Amino acid sequence: MPEASNNLVLRSLCDSNYKGPLRKNAINIRIDNRTLHALHHRLFADCDLVSQGLQPIIAGARGCHQDQVVPVTSLPQDHSLQDIIFSRLLFMFVHLICIFADDVGGLHGVRDVLSNWVRIGSASSLPHSIRPRVIIVTTTTTQSVTQDVLDETYLLFDIRSTEPEFLRAFSDIRFCRLPSAELSSDARFLSHSADISRQLHDTRFTRIKHKFMFSATHLSDLFNLATREICFSPLREFDFVAATRQQNPLDGAFSSHLIDFLRLSGKATIPYDGIISHIASAILMDAYLPGMYCT
Repeated sequence: MPEASNNLVLRSLCDSNYKGPLRKNAINIRIDNRTLHALHHRLFADCDLVSQGLQPIIAGARGCHQDQVVPVTSLPQDHSLQDIIFSRLLFMFVHLICIFADDVGGLHGVRDVLSNWVRIGSASSLPHSIRPRVIIVTTTTTQSVTQDVLDETYLLFDIRSTEPEFLRAFSDIRFCRLPSAELSSDARFLSHSADISRQLHDTRFTRIKHKFMFSATHLSDLFNLATREICFSPLREFDFVAATRQQNPLDGAFSSHLIDFLRLSGKATIPYDGIISHIASAILMDAYLPGMYCT
């Protein structure tokens, strides 16, 4: 969408927290003020998908947030750094991706963008159902609604048939067609906002089902670890379980402890139910590191 229309979308989604575009050639993060007191907050990140220019280090005046520079030691030549960061870092922590077709050159541009991300692949070790969902936002460009539907259906068929690895990168893809620009901004983007809410609800349900609904502490620590991992080896899989054990202040070597514990428990003739319960509790407490659990 044109920049002016894109700003209207963000203003509609973020309510009063949207104060215009921030840095160009950067990823800007905003919170939906309407979710500040909700159980689950909604964060929106917007950026230019087709611009390959990255923000220079320490560009302009320093903001209120801490700046941290992480050097990249190696980079594949087949893909841009921006696309690698999207595919193998950001998408591991994103629940939903919204692509505005007009921003990337129409449906053909959408196909190119998605196909490129699919070829790069996801770095996540989590189940495929945890991959982010995709909403493609379109506007009516022809006089025939039927033709628009056929074009969208063909795009879905084309991507799924020519990119067999699609579901390894994304768990779902859907379309959202915006109404005419003659409507007010609130009315025009109402269906888009509803689609986002439904997709986020379904994603949250899936993550809870698979026990991967991370807390804010999880996200912060895991994102920092994943950032260093991708800068050191961009094509290596990021193992979420192994990452939680890095710099672990607790000893994760259970074998020798279990042997001694079982030997002493046998001598004391302690019931097996009590032994198993105690061992399970100890392992569980070790898995939840200090500050990595919610109350």
